[in-house]
Amino acid sequence: MSQEVSGLASYLQPEDDGLLMRDSGQWTNVKLHYLQRYIEMFITRMRKQKWRALNYIDLLAGPGKCFIRENKQIVLGSPLIALKAPHAFDGHYLVDLDSENVKSLQTRCAASSHFGRIRFYTGDCNHLVGYIVSDINATDSR
Repeated sequence: MSQEVSGLASYLQPEDDGLLMRDSGQWTNVKLHYLQRYIEMFITRMRKQKWRALNYIDLLAGPGKCFIRENKQIVLGSPLIALKAPHAFDGHYLVDLDSENVKSLQTRCAASSHFGRIRFYTGDCNHLVGYIVSDINATDSR
């Protein structure tokens, strides 16, 4: 099955889909470029090990896309970069304090065939990290 669900692909592309975007500076491009490279190397290397699962945790996930104000460019944010990575993560744990960010992120992630692997949390990441660890431990012990 394709990683992108037909008809909803714009949600997973760096283009305006009408949903909320994070207002960002040019440095965001650099950060996200290195994050994407790191994720690809990490997954490739870790898949060669005998792990029960590889999970991606983003405690400041945002809405999933960024609007670079200097050049008016739209780029994928960290949670969508991780979601679209080759050799996918087994689980994605995405947190944001703002419920509107989480709503936009959920809509975008629903366009992925990996949607069933994603857990969304709304609230202060400092308070939710314990729940995420418990969720991973519960899933890992099955």
